[in-house]
Amino acid sequence: MNKIVELYLKDKNSKTDTKFIFDEIVEKNDFIVILGAPGSGKSTILEEYENKHSCIKTSFEDFVDYFDDNIEIKKDTKVILIDELDEYKGEQPTNKTPIKKFNTNFKKLPQNIKVVITCREMDWRERGYEKFLKKYIKEFAVFEILPLNEEQIDELLNMDNDIDKKDFNEKFQIPEVLTSPLLFNFAKEIYIENKEDTKAIKSKKDLYEKFISKAKGYKKENRDEKERFFEILGYLAMFKIFSNIDRFDDETLENLECEKYKIGDFEKILKTSIFKNNDFIHKTLAEFLAAKYLA
Repeated sequence: MNKIVELYLKDKNSKTDTKFIFDEIVEKNDFIVILGAPGSGKSTILEEYENKHSCIKTSFEDFVDYFDDNIEIKKDTKVILIDELDEYKGEQPTNKTPIKKFNTNFKKLPQNIKVVITCREMDWRERGYEKFLKKYIKEFAVFEILPLNEEQIDELLNMDNDIDKKDFNEKFQIPEVLTSPLLFNFAKEIYIENKEDTKAIKSKKDLYEKFISKAKGYKKENRDEKERFFEILGYLAMFKIFSNIDRFDDETLENLECEKYKIGDFEKILKTSIFKNNDFIHKTLAEFLAAKYLA
């Protein structure tokens, strides 16, 4: 399990650089939007809060499309955490549709329940979600997750006795790796498993390829096997990104089978550490692999 540190957030509408932690944001606001770059820790913040408090955590899709079936509001529920507005895959004739659907179920919530929604910052901005949300919600606070600072990075490095900080920094010469929680954990796993590898990783592309290459559960003893591994992953990733599927179930795999890629290939891939519950462990991996496949 990846070790974590307390992440800091900044009020998106404030001119000051005041830093907040998630708990105090929830305490002081009734409706909150959390923005962040891919891998910045949006879902992690919600998971950590869920572990400590009486609340409900769900996806935006489940809240919008399956509220009556999946959302059970108990008497002691004080907060509902709604993850991944940007990953909503339901019918969307316009960018306004997800927010309009959300409002329908939001009105079913007891008035004393606090609401938190997460979204990728780029999607929030480019799809105009803030403008649409203002039509239904009178007041809401918008916070963005800040990159890891030097103290947080140092704290993370000190958590592992297997890491030599100087050696680690020399091997991963990409500033955004150290400031992104997700990429930092990718780098840490690579480092711990390949300490003897003295080759420095100098780009995000190298980092992703190295992390994916080390995936457990698939034979990659030569170049051809490795290329085949990436090719099948890319095929699955492309389908994931450009379709509405949540995970690769049996029916989906049957539809994906072709002369070049067989169900047996998919089943082997889905057993690797790149997947969890028949889905990619993180959307950014799927995005990288799909782009690599199409290049």
